[in-house]
Amino acid sequence: MSAPTQTAPLTDRVIIVTGAASGIGKGIANRLAADGATVVVADLDAQKAADTASALGNDSIGLAADVTDRAAVDAMVAEVVERFGRIDVLVNNAGWDKVEPFMESTPATWQRVIAINLLGTLNCTQSAAEHMIAAGSGAVISIGSDAGRVGSSGEAVYSAAKG
Repeated sequence: MSAPTQTAPLTDRVIIVTGAASGIGKGIANRLAADGATVVVADLDAQKAADTASALGNDSIGLAADVTDRAAVDAMVAEVVERFGRIDVLVNNAGWDKVEPFMESTPATWQRVIAINLLGTLNCTQSAAEHMIAAGSGAVISIGSDAGRVGSSGEAVYSAAKG
């Protein structure tokens, strides 16, 4: 009698990870793929996203996505749904920070940090959730930061956006 075969726990799952071409997002994508998921590596850098996805296997793909641009997010989500038929999980990981003293920070820096860390999460969640609700299933995971709970020196706006 042959030994039973075991499938990876995330086989047949389609998971979007934003900001997944480097850093924490890439680590998340690697782990999910190792557990059998098809990962959509969504990142500002289309080439790095494609390269990362290529290394993952499992039919993973890399797509360019600016999380601050709702139309771009909607287009990325539509491409995922068209290609795979569904989205099982969204991981809101994309983030950005500029460490600097509060008195040296500018409105432009605040706007960029808030657009990526806060509005990017809103854009991606609303876009993906529309399809998840229609399908009757799905999950959203948003990566936070302890800076949002306790603050962090030189990161006033980042702490506010992550809190």
